[in-house]
Amino acid sequence: PICGTECKSMKLADIALDVQKKMAERSLFNLKTVQVEFMVEHAKLKKEFLTVLRSAESVEGELDGVIEMLEKSSFFRDPASAKYHNAFYGGLLDHCMNVYVVLKSKAEMYNLNIPTQQLIRASLLHDVCKIGNYNTTAAWRKDSTNKWEAYPGYGYLPDNFPMGHGEKSLALLTELIPLTRDEQLAIRWHSGPFEDGKAHDFTRAALASNLVPLLHTADFEASILLESQGTIEWLINM
Repeated sequence: PICGTECKSMKLADIALDVQKKMAERSLFNLKTVQVEFMVEHAKLKKEFLTVLRSAESVEGELDGVIEMLEKSSFFRDPASAKYHNAFYGGLLDHCMNVYVVLKSKAEMYNLNIPTQQLIRASLLHDVCKIGNYNTTAAWRKDSTNKWEAYPGYGYLPDNFPMGHGEKSLALLTELIPLTRDEQLAIRWHSGPFEDGKAHDFTRAALASNLVPLLHTADFEASILLESQGTIEWLINM
């Protein structure tokens, strides 16, 4: 990625990518051992996520409400997508940490004086809109004999708060913490011109705040360059 060699995917993405590679090569591996290792690394990553997020507090306890919301929800278990990037247990947690690593590196590369607190909040919390969006369900594909077979996958649940992507994250967060204008713009437009709204509005937001193009590109780079693509069926029902 553009951020250089220091941008390495989180351990969960590494495990998922390794499983994909071995399955594609029809290599033998002990799935139970992989799953045990995966859950150990998931626990470590969750702890790291919370430590980094806590470091973004202006005053002690400022993020208590956000962390309570994350803990009570399915955030730490959810996939990042149903069938695209990081489609496995904990994929959303892993994705947000990947975005943080890329975002921090890009800000340093461009020598931008963006407060670390903003980098952390924007990256780790940009996708809270995805909490509870997915359920495990049967997906279908053709096997080696061209017959249809079911396999574990993810489906989309009806959204009980349908108000867009970036807008939803922003609405959920502003109920719990004050955000700077830069954080608001970046989270609102983190999917760039793919967000609901006019493309020129994204450009105006990007010109108004360096955090906007940085978060959008970090999100896209992490999704495509650091993470697994397609459902990792062996890492769903953990």
